[in-house]
Formats: sequence, structure tokens, C-alpha cells
Amino acid sequence: MGNALGRRRQLVDEKYTRPQGLYQHRDKNHKKLRKLILDSKLAPCYPGDDNCTIDLEECPICVLEEQIVIEAKIRMSRQQELQDEEERMLKRQQISSSSRIVTTV
Repeated sequence: MGNALGRRRQLVDEKYTRPQGLYQHRDKNHKKLRKLILDSKLAPCYPGDDNCTIDLEECPICVLEEQIVIEAKIRMSRQQELQDEEERMLKRQQISSSSRIVTTV
């Protein structure tokens, strides 16, 4: 309702309403594709860039996943340290309480 008023129709060059590039699209309905692009329901068919200037050593998604794994390992390590510290505190309390019992008898 309110979206229809604020939506402006994008002007798309006619050449971008057809598939371009390496892939052959014999079984596609080009009229339907053109209509969907002009109705802004699909993105225009811009040509791909064969000479990509960005030279990434690693996939950004892989880097993100790796970072998540590293953070999880750090959390696990910290949790283990806290458990170890808690066990040491309990042992100290047990030793101190048993030494008080021995000295009072």
C-alpha cells in the first residue's frame, strides 16, 4: 500500500534485459526475463568482468568462518581455565578446612 507510492521505476538499458556473457540460455523465456527486470523484480543482466582486479588469497566467507572457529576455541580455553581455577580454589578450601580440624583435636 504505502510502498507503491515511494517506489520509482528504474530505467534499465535494453541491452541489460537479455543474458550476457559465457552462458547460453536457450531454454529461458526472454520476454518474461525482460518483464521481470523492467518491473525491478530481477537485477539487470550486467556482463561479468573477465579481468578481476581484486586478488584475494582467501575467500571472505572462509576467513569469517575461520574467525568464528578461533573465537570459539578461545572461549572454550577460557572456560577451561575458569574451571581449573575453580577446582584449585575448592582444593585449597578443603586443605585449609582439614588442617583446622587436625589442629583443633
